[in-house]
Amino acid sequence: MAPSRSFYAEEKDIAFSQVPVEKASVPVEEDTIKKEFVSGYEVDRSSFLEEHTKVLRGKLNTQLSIVTAEYNNLRSAAKNEWDNAINKITSVYDPEDKFLPNFNYALTIMLSGSILASKSSLPVRFITPVVFGTAAFKFFLPRTFANTCNAVKNYEANNYPDVLSFQRSIKDSLQQLEKQGCDLQRNANEQLVKLVHDVRVSLTK
Repeated sequence: MAPSRSFYAEEKDIAFSQVPVEKASVPVEEDTIKKEFVSGYEVDRSSFLEEHTKVLRGKLNTQLSIVTAEYNNLRSAAKNEWDNAINKITSVYDPEDKFLPNFNYALTIMLSGSILASKSSLPVRFITPVVFGTAAFKFFLPRTFANTCNAVKNYEANNYPDVLSFQRSIKDSLQQLEKQGCDLQRNANEQLVKLVHDVRVSLTK
């Protein structure tokens, strides 16, 4: 009787058929090296290096073009702003005002106000030269000062109409108060004249 095969046979006694697995081949980029002579010297040229250098050069040229265009735009915008500022300054200047000596006088008075208020508190030191300079500007360059005020009003009207309306309301209120003060003074004078007249009349009786 032939011996029966044990169910718990050892693994080494069991033969397995192994199926060979083929590995996927990865294409390798060939790096072609060429030899050339440059100025009498032998130089190796790599196609891989040339290709990547060309791509890198293209990216650098693109970025450089973008930076150059942005720089030109910023430069043009700054030049336009500067030209506009110069045109606005020259537009408010009146040739009838002698700029050179009168401007020096106004600047000297403004600096004098700053010197006079040098030992005062901070608000006084800030306000005094502004007041002195504005008064001197109005006195020595009256036409230019008037043009500057008109330019400021036009700017406020175009950009800050609420501020201009508030200023006008304050100006109207001040004018109304001034008118009321003048009326009170005139009435007081009339009452005083009437009182003096009545006193004289009573004394002559």
